[in-house]
Amino acid sequence: MNHINKTIAFILIGCILAVAVFFVVRQNPWIRGAEESTRGHRQIKDIVGEEDSGETDVVLPQNEDFEEEDKIAEELSLTTSAQAPSVAKVERRVPAVEKSVTHISSYAYWIKPTPVLAPSRGNQEAATAEPAALPAFEPIETELADWTEVGLVAHAGGTVQKVQGTNTIEAVEENYALGHRVFELDLNLTSDGRLVGIHDWDGKNAKSWAEFSSKPVGGIFTPTSIEMFLDFLDKHKDAYIITDTKSFDYSDEQVEEQFEVLLEATSARPELRKRIVVQVYGQDMYYLVNKIYKYPNMIYTLYMETDPEAEIVKFVDNEDIAVVVMPPERANQDFLRKIYDTGAKVFIHTLNSTEEVKEWLGKGASGVYTDDLLPKELLK
Repeated sequence: MNHINKTIAFILIGCILAVAVFFVVRQNPWIRGAEESTRGHRQIKDIVGEEDSGETDVVLPQNEDFEEEDKIAEELSLTTSAQAPSVAKVERRVPAVEKSVTHISSYAYWIKPTPVLAPSRGNQEAATAEPAALPAFEPIETELADWTEVGLVAHAGGTVQKVQGTNTIEAVEENYALGHRVFELDLNLTSDGRLVGIHDWDGKNAKSWAEFSSKPVGGIFTPTSIEMFLDFLDKHKDAYIITDTKSFDYSDEQVEEQFEVLLEATSARPELRKRIVVQVYGQDMYYLVNKIYKYPNMIYTLYMETDPEAEIVKFVDNEDIAVVVMPPERANQDFLRKIYDTGAKVFIHTLNSTEEVKEWLGKGASGVYTDDLLPKELLK
């Protein structure tokens, strides 16, 4: 009888110890973390699919120990709620939304659809999603002290929605919001005398304004007149436009007509002429434009110029030329030095490599025409 009682007592004690051990183990945070990891993997498969989650060690925090991390993750997600400027989607440089895995703690991560331009915390592994709405960003509002030291010039208004050379209002508005302040624009006359943003008429006769404005540029963008570009300057007091009128192809009478139209377009807002930089292709055009109106800012471009360097330097020294712009193959160090000795600056065209741009700025160039680089990329 005593033997049976002892056996029963040992069994009861064993049961009590087992229950106690079970409760102690359940309260261990490392074991809880492992269980949550298993649950987390199952949830990630539901969110991003089996293939995406297979290479990502992801743990979703499930308890009150991660309130701070939840708050951080929530702040990241709220960056999309800021008001975005009313310009076209920025699809060409970065996808608007990425599925990102943002590091939170030593063994916990949080899946959030984080905007690309939003700050991230720790290491990131990003997989590109389909382009969505424009990322939230605040337009840069800084007064440009000297347009001749701008660094980058947005060629043909800059790239918009992965499309280069549009010369449209969408291009200048978007690239202004992304930091550009100086915009080179191709301008030509319609058959009925309107100055519009277009590189050329593709070897055909010029269209009328009604015909040109009836069809979106590239099927997407607004056909833009000089008046619309002047409205842009009126709205953005630190912006400049450089005219590229392709006047090397035209007679003196056609060049005169171009700049008489420009003068008339600015007659109600003459103060904007200070921020219209006229690009001339040679000495004859310089004197022809000055007969119509002497613009305070003028660029002398050399890509169609055959005059020798000594004659170019002499002309720049004698006349009111702010900037000489040239392709890289013409920009030897001695030539640059002689131009700078006249008091003028040098721009290079057209470069789309950050390394090349930095190299030429390091050699003494004050600006570079570019199709798709952004000012912030020079800071990297």
